[in-house]
Amino acid sequence: MNCQEFKNWILDQERSNRKNLKNAYEHMALCKACKCLYELDDLTEDCLKASLEPAIPPAELLSRIRRKVQPVETGGQGSSKQSVFKRYAPAFAVAAIVVLLVLNPFSTQIGNLGEIGSYALANHTNTDANMAFRADEISDVSGWFSKRLGFPIQIPNLEKQGFIFLGGRECYLGKKKAAYLYYDNQGQKTSLFIINRKDLDFDIEKRKTYAIYDRGYEIKIWMQEKLCYALVK
Repeated sequence: MNCQEFKNWILDQERSNRKNLKNAYEHMALCKACKCLYELDDLTEDCLKASLEPAIPPAELLSRIRRKVQPVETGGQGSSKQSVFKRYAPAFAVAAIVVLLVLNPFSTQIGNLGEIGSYALANHTNTDANMAFRADEISDVSGWFSKRLGFPIQIPNLEKQGFIFLGGRECYLGKKKAAYLYYDNQGQKTSLFIINRKDLDFDIEKRKTYAIYDRGYEIKIWMQEKLCYALVK
């Protein structure tokens, strides 16, 4: 289960089966963002079930809500409506923060390391996709990608680590285009994805490599200059 599948699951939990529940818990163990989303969803449900009793969201949530939600002015004749709103407000506030800050349905950027890993692994395991070119067909691989993706591509030198370049193609990580390079590493298929830094909605510390393990695959993610790299093997 990837991040998008998890979000679909959390919106339709009641009709989900046990297998999906197991997959969701396994995904949460690897993805902090989705675990946070699940906890916020639980908090929202608890607020709605609390017989409209006042509830105070955590201070961090309130602070983030104030930066996202503008105050609404009401007329003098709306005292009863204001009273109802005050009783509902805590639950509405938590629900709003889930939509605006976590689900963020209007964002097209990649939101966290877990999403990079999920998207990269989905492409890596897709056996229906073919290479757009083979290694011996293109002399300037960086130029080929840069022209099609609209941002400069720098390909790391993996040959010294025993990787043999086979070919490449464009791909999508979520809604963003990325370079996809195929390698052979001691008989094992390896995939390298190169992502534009501007397509990420979060910061990755440079000179640091992150590792994600999912279904027996290792996904390494790092930043170099203005590019993000994800290596799946």
